[in-house]
Amino acid sequence: MSYGVTLYNLFIASPGDVGWARTQIRQSAYLWNEVNTKHRKAVLFPLGWETNSAPNMGAPAQQIINETLLSEADILVGVFWTRLGTPTAEFESGTVEEIERHIKAGKPTLLYFSEQPVALGSVDMEEYERLQTFKKSCQSRGLYHQFEDQPKFVEDFNRHLGMHVNELLGAQPVSTAATADVGIPSVARGLSEAAKILIKQASKDAYGKVMTMEAIGSSLVQTNGKQFVHGDDPRETAKWFGAVRELVKAGYLLPKGAKGQVFDVTALGYEYADTLPD
Repeated sequence: MSYGVTLYNLFIASPGDVGWARTQIRQSAYLWNEVNTKHRKAVLFPLGWETNSAPNMGAPAQQIINETLLSEADILVGVFWTRLGTPTAEFESGTVEEIERHIKAGKPTLLYFSEQPVALGSVDMEEYERLQTFKKSCQSRGLYHQFEDQPKFVEDFNRHLGMHVNELLGAQPVSTAATADVGIPSVARGLSEAAKILIKQASKDAYGKVMTMEAIGSSLVQTNGKQFVHGDDPRETAKWFGAVRELVKAGYLLPKGAKGQVFDVTALGYEYADTLPD
């Protein structure tokens, strides 16, 4: 049976002292996909500046992140411990800016504050006070969650994520994304040529994987021994990373790995690739 899926972008917002949480949020999203995608016809796609942004000049970095990633987010997850982040032109930090803009857009915003012990000598007390001020400002605007350690965060976040995705699926019934029991899903008919080329090559890869990587001055989209991003042209980078997102949305690629840099071809992806010419 062929079917389309609804793609929900999960944006991860945090300062630099909770890198483990960013990794865990991705892992939780991939676990949800493994258990639910086939039957719920939905895919969670984690978004973060470190893995989903490409080098670009001409505007402040935060503005680029807002326009290319945050604007596409359906759910935002924010995590704090001792840091708030570097101030931007309009907000107390880039993380705060992402959160406030997402809240203003009326989209689900999950905020977590760590109560894990910390060596006081390693804490910038001025920044910590800024964090506490922001935390206090959140008290009258909704519900946030506190956790004592990493295992508790994992347990609680997995439960909260499932609850919010259920609400999203209820607001936008999965049946609207599904197609007939046979034939090519309607979303496939609108795939770009880049996406068609990529899924065809991925279907020929010995391991059925697409590898991606984004770093300053160097980007990678690779499968079947071929590299699809050449040089540092931002248009070329956007084209091929956009192709990856198209294929995830169509249900032809499934994100894997802690950093969202590995994608597996799904059974539906192989089926669709077989309909494409070599």
